[in-house]
Parts: sequence; structure tokens; C-alpha cells
Amino acid sequence: MDGPTTGSIQEGTADLRVEALTLETADGGSRISQWTDVDYAPAVTLDRHRVVIGDLLTVVIFEGLAEGMFATPASGGSVFDDVSVRDDGSVTLPYVGAIAAAGRDTTDIRRDILNRIRSFAVRPEVSVAIKSRNAGSVSVAGAVTTPSRLAFGSTVLTVQDALSQAGAPFDAPYSAQVLIRSQSGSQRASLAQIMAGPPLPLNGDTDLIVTIMPMSYQALGAVRRQGTQPITTASLNLMEALGAVGGLDGARANARGVFLFRDAQPGDADRRPIVYQLDMRSPDAFAVARRFQVMPDDVIYVTEAPVAQWTKVLSAIQGTIGVGSSAAALDRLARN
Repeated sequence: MDGPTTGSIQEGTADLRVEALTLETADGGSRISQWTDVDYAPAVTLDRHRVVIGDLLTVVIFEGLAEGMFATPASGGSVFDDVSVRDDGSVTLPYVGAIAAAGRDTTDIRRDILNRIRSFAVRPEVSVAIKSRNAGSVSVAGAVTTPSRLAFGSTVLTVQDALSQAGAPFDAPYSAQVLIRSQSGSQRASLAQIMAGPPLPLNGDTDLIVTIMPMSYQALGAVRRQGTQPITTASLNLMEALGAVGGLDGARANARGVFLFRDAQPGDADRRPIVYQLDMRSPDAFAVARRFQVMPDDVIYVTEAPVAQWTKVLSAIQGTIGVGSSAAALDRLARN
């Protein structure tokens, strides 16, 4: 494939950045978070004891005196079942009144109830447990085995729970994208990123839409196999990417001319595409290539060595000049 030479790429243009690929730039390379349309960094980690609106609680109050207002431990205590967390975030119990519950740990709620009854109960004790999670439902659609709407409960508490139950395509987690849509907004992330990240709690009705978006890079120029190559891992490095296409074509490749073309990334103040150049003659070239991560839609281009370009020229004119003349022409080109 004909294309730009090493020198012409190095010279750059006003619309293109060219940067030597070194150990320093390789260490600052891309990560999986840059594969998403928006940053995916949930600020809230799941606490299975934290109460949300719509939960049903079971509250048990014990009292040490048989003639007291509440039952004794021997009789199982006074059980208040299906105590609903109302829209205002509170729960109400007989003899206790309204207690703030939503957003709080069950231990905090227990302490508040205990403080309310100390003045009239003898040696009281309280336990609070979440009986079921009914804060809403989650719809899972798209490229899943069982598209469905799931009610929040003891087995569906997080985005990860819902995706697992619906049969998300875990065999291709890096190609699957998940759109998470709720009243608080929308965000998109790869399935691999979601499953590797912290639990993302479901609060309120949520839609999860799974789509398969195969990721790939292109290899062009003086490589053994040109064309589009799939990305099937979250950490494909440049050495692996070159290996997948058979490496450099030894008869044609310019060892100085291994280039990687990449569009400007979100948040990059300089919106020009960037070109990274790797000099394979450098002693640390293999270490650099192993550290630098290839991203979706990257283009790897290997320029031809000058001698390969000369050979093409000679092949074109070989039919009109003799062998001796061809050798002389090659000698002149080499000197130039």
C-alpha cells in the first residue's frame, strides 16, 4: 500500500500533532475509562444495610418486663412487619412515632427507636432489618438473553445484579455497551467496565439497554496482514496489536516508521489528532510497545523503507532499461 513516508509524517501539519513514543508517553497512555461516551465513576457504593424509599422493614422491640408495653424476648418480642419507608423517607411505629429512615443505615434507625422508648420501656432492645427492597424496578433490554423488567428485591440491588439476571453477553464484555438511564440522567459504559467497577446501586426506576458495538483498530502499510482487527481485551498493547497482524514486513518496513494515528480524546484541550511514532531500532522499543495501549479506532501505519520504494521504481522501469542500467539507477538512488 502506498502512503506517506516517514519524513512527511514527521514534518507534521498544522492540523496534526506528532509525538515520539517513549516510556514516558506510553505510561501516560489510554485506559478503559476512555472507551466510554461519558465518564463512568459512580460516587455511591452499595451498602446493603442502607435504607431507600419504598423498602419494607421488619422491626422487633423487646422489653425486659412482662407487664411492659412490648413483649419479652422469651415470647419473641413485639414484631412490626412490612414497615414501609414512605415517600418522605420516614417510617412510623406505634408508641414511637415517625422516624427518618431513607438514606440511613439500619443501625442508625435502631438507635433512634431505642432512644424514643427508653423513657417508658424497661431494659428495651430493638432490631431493624430490611425485609425487601421495593424502591422501583429495572428494565433490561437489547442484547441480553432474557429481556425483562425486574423488581428491586433481595436479589436485584445493583446494575450488576440486573445485568447478570438478564443474561448480559459476558462472553464479549469489551464489545458490549450499556446505556444506564434513570431520572437522574443517562450514562454509557462498557459491560467490562461496569462488572469490574464498584457496585452501582439502583435507586428509582432504571432502564438498562445493552448493545453490541465491536471495537477494532486498523493496520496499514508495511505489515504482513493489512486490515481491520478486533479488540477483544481491555488492555491490548501495541506489541500485541502488531503481533496480531504478523508483525512488520521485513522486506518492506521502515523500522523507524511505526506510527499510530489517534483522534483527540474527550477533555483534550488540543483538538487535533495525534500521531505517535515508535522507532523499533531503539533498545527500549519493545518495552515501550508493551506499555502503550491501543484504543478503538486507532490506525497503525508502518511506512516503507527507502529501499522498498526504490525497488518499486526500478520494477516500473525495468522493462525499458537493461539490468546494468537498473543497477546503476539503484546506486544513484542509494547515494541520494
